[in-house]
Parts: sequence; C-alpha cells; structure tokens
Amino acid sequence: MLLGTAATVIASQALISGVFSLTYQAIRLGYFPRLTVRHASHETMGQIYVPFMNAFLAASSMDSCSRSKSGKPRPKRLSANPAAK
Repeated sequence: MLLGTAATVIASQALISGVFSLTYQAIRLGYFPRLTVRHASHETMGQIYVPFMNAFLAASSMDSCSRSKSGKPRPKRLSANPAAK
C-alpha cells in the first residue's frame, strides 16, 4: 500500500508539472490564449504556477471522482480461455 501511495504522489506531481510546462510553452508559441503565469522564484524560470490550469485540474479530478462507480462491485472479468475457471 505504501508503494502504491508513493507511486500515486509521484505520478500526480509529474502530471501537474507537465500540464504547467505544456501550457506555458503553448502560450509562448501562441497556440493557447494568454493566461496568468506566476513564477515561484525570480531567479529560476523552471518553477511556474498557472492558476487557471490548477483550477481546471482540480475540477476535472473532482468530476472524475464523482463519476466513478467505486461504491458498486466490479463485474468479474471474463477469461480469454473459456475452459479456465
């Protein structure tokens, strides 16, 4: 369980960093409308924060959680081999 939690945290941080970086590059190239981009430090340009994309990620993850059917048991998977039980 600890390994799964660590993997989830790492994957979510990678997703957030990727979304912010891709959004920033798309804005600079003119493919995305101008948004507020905040830099975490005046010396380092690598750490950015895009409030709109943060709100979008939060809303989409809440929507995904609300649409999941985790309260109901999942159906049993069918085997590719019909003889296997």
